[in-house]
Amino acid sequence: MTLKQILYIRTVSEAGSIGKAAKMLFISQSSLSESIRNLEDEYDMELFERNSKGISLTHQGEEFLKDTQLLASLYQDLDNKYKHRRGEREYFCVASLHHVSGIDAFESIVHLPENQKYRLGYLEGNMDQVLENVETSQADVGVLFFASDSRSAIIKACNRRNIFFQHLKYDQLHIYVHKLHPLAKQKSVTLRDIQAYPFISYEECNPSSPRFTTTHRQWDPRQQIISVSDRAMAYSLLAQSRAYVTGSGYLTREDQRRELVCIPITDLGQIEIGYISNPSRVLPEIAMEFIERLKAITV
Repeated sequence: MTLKQILYIRTVSEAGSIGKAAKMLFISQSSLSESIRNLEDEYDMELFERNSKGISLTHQGEEFLKDTQLLASLYQDLDNKYKHRRGEREYFCVASLHHVSGIDAFESIVHLPENQKYRLGYLEGNMDQVLENVETSQADVGVLFFASDSRSAIIKACNRRNIFFQHLKYDQLHIYVHKLHPLAKQKSVTLRDIQAYPFISYEECNPSSPRFTTTHRQWDPRQQIISVSDRAMAYSLLAQSRAYVTGSGYLTREDQRRELVCIPITDLGQIEIGYISNPSRVLPEIAMEFIERLKAITV
């Protein structure tokens, strides 16, 4: 029994005649009849009754169609999915935390001629959003960093979502400030140094509440915390106030254009930088190119 024979029998049943079914399948009537006869001989059963009015299913034929319904439906779904992709561009998307090296790696592949066939996407968000985007295949690759005290929780979350985490490097957590900030010329800062200034967070307003944190939970409760959801607002606040935001220590081209500087925090331990992917999906060639560029920029 072959999938082709299953589809032939379903088509004959729907058409009500061998001749009509053969036209629908773009094969000869004799080839269709022979295929059905071979299947009947293989299992010693009769699938159709032939009469003056045409052709109809026998009891065995009805049972056969019922038993093969799932296979036929799966085939039809796959056929529709990939048939409709003809001529369409392939899709590649990156999900990333704010202030990490993913955006420059992404921009470096956007204008390459060989990547013009792709529809491209870049999604910035918090840790939960990046994990969800990769888990649900909205993004092919996710770029993230996290404090050492969050590693266990994040790896467990990756395992629970069947996501693979690949380590790239360890580094110190950094603050990003405008070049006119009072701390801008310091080579390093401590937690005590920065607690006098407003902290811009991409997480929830209460820094002790998130399950995951890319920073730390050691902020002074008296410190002003400004919660934002996008980088544009953070840039505006950095330019017009003495606020700071934390990140991996990588300055993107846009960060430099905005005249930001980054300074390591020396007394908060390490952060880990890496990327995530869904092992159940085969990554497109552009994703592998992105990962190589990400490694070159990060390491």
